This record gives sequence, structure tokens and C-alpha cells, in this order.
Amino acid sequence: MKTLITSVLTGLALCCASLAIPQVFGNRFFGAIGQQFEDFAIAAVGPGAELKGEWVPVRGKEDSKRLDMTAVVFGVPASEITAENSGSSGMRYRVVYRAADDRKRGAKAATLRERITAGVRAYAGSEAKGTATYKGAQIKVEDATKGDVSVVISKAP
Repeated sequence: MKTLITSVLTGLALCCASLAIPQVFGNRFFGAIGQQFEDFAIAAVGPGAELKGEWVPVRGKEDSKRLDMTAVVFGVPASEITAENSGSSGMRYRVVYRAADDRKRGAKAATLRERITAGVRAYAGSEAKGTATYKGAQIKVEDATKGDVSVVISKAP
């Protein structure tokens, strides 16, 4: 009986301690800003939007900046995120997912594009396969070279 009570109390202590473990690993953007990148980008597509987080200039492109932090966007870790100021049409964000980076994380049941498209559909609540509109923003999933996938978040037309 003593062993049973000790085991139950130890189990409860471990359960309570596990609540303190962060549930999002490797997502410095979320930790620093306090919101998901998707929420930030959707809110910041309008003209005069302020960039949150650590951004560095892109060489050769005056109005472009690259996020210098890790971020999980639509449920998949992004390889690179850039922001481009399009003047009167506001900010445009490009999230690039490289197939090589995805392969390093291990085998998955679905392809990279399928997982990203499912993440966009779940976030925007739409059945669109390539383009979704959500809260005044357009989210477009595009194929890039060698299995890479990019998502462009811009102001809806």
C-alpha cells in the first residue's frame, strides 16, 4: 500500500512538472513576439505596417528584409522568411520551405506541399488548394524548384 501511494504521488508530481515544458520547440519568433507568425503577417499586410522581431536587410534589394529568427509557419518550420514593402499595397511576406531542410527532420506521411496546404486550409478555414483569402489577406501556396514550396502572404486584391 505504501508503494502504491508513493507511486501515485510521484506520478502526479511528474505530470505537474511536465506542464512547465514549452509546447513549441525551435520557434524563436513565437517566444520573442508572443504570437504566431501567421497572425502577425495577416495583421501587418497593410501600408505602414511595423515589422516585429529581428529582421536584416537583403543585399541588393532596398525594400526587402529577411527574418533573422526561426519560425514555424502553418505548422511547418520555415527555411526563410522575407518581407517586401510594396509601397501603397503594403507588406508582402514570402515564406520558403526547402525540401532539403524538411528531409533532415525525418520521414513524413505526406509531402511538404500537402502539409503546408493543409496548414493553410486549417488556419484560413478554407478549402482552397492554392490560394486562400483570410481577414483581408491573400495566402498563396506556390511550388518552387526541386520540391521547395513557398507561401506568399499579401493584401487581398
